[in-house]
Amino acid sequence: MSINSWRYVICVAQPLLLPTCRNWLQSNTSFVLMEDNAPAHDSIFTNARREEEGIKKVDWPANYPDFNRTEHIWALMQSRIQTRHGHE
Repeated sequence: MSINSWRYVICVAQPLLLPTCRNWLQSNTSFVLMEDNAPAHDSIFTNARREEEGIKKVDWPANYPDFNRTEHIWALMQSRIQTRHGHE
């Protein structure tokens, strides 16, 4: 099942992400949210809802793994799993 922007906002952002971001903003006024550019994270609907809350987002290019260290870890994990269990 893929997640669209409506489902992301209703099921993830409103109940979990946005309240957490508001708390961070209270203690750190320079807080900026970092999300990838998945369609659900970067839609007009999602961005409008986040902007209503006054939460700024890092503006970065799509599909740019150099900004996200975890992307390198996923590649390493995949390599180790394939080495241990063989290729499918």
